[in-house]
Amino acid sequence: MASLNLVPNTGLVLIQAGIFITNLIAVKKLMVEPYLKLRDKRVAQTSGGQEEAKKIVTQCQQTSESIESQVNQAYEEVKDFRVTTKGSASQKQHKLVTDAKEEAKTYLDDIHKKLEEDMHLQQQKVPQLVTGLVDETFAAVLR
Repeated sequence: MASLNLVPNTGLVLIQAGIFITNLIAVKKLMVEPYLKLRDKRVAQTSGGQEEAKKIVTQCQQTSESIESQVNQAYEEVKDFRVTTKGSASQKQHKLVTDAKEEAKTYLDDIHKKLEEDMHLQQQKVPQLVTGLVDETFAAVLR
């Protein structure tokens, strides 16, 4: 029977190791490194786009909050202006109504006095008119 040789052939092992290392370097240079570059570039573009989108969303939120704050501030200013203006207008209205009432009262009092004077004058003329009418009627009856 033939004997089994368990001692490795050093030259053969060195040649196989050289072929393995050569193939490993070739695969690394021709396949792995280009793949890793493309993958890193794609990740950078995707992550960069996502980061840019996050920045834009953050800016939009800040702008929205700023606009909302300005709108609330303008609303408060308008509310204060309305209250102030309404109070001032109420005071002016009250003054105008009071002045108009006083003017109307004065005017009506003057007219009332004139009517009383006219009535008094007309009442003074009534006896003369009655006397004249009685005389005319009596004269007409006697004729």
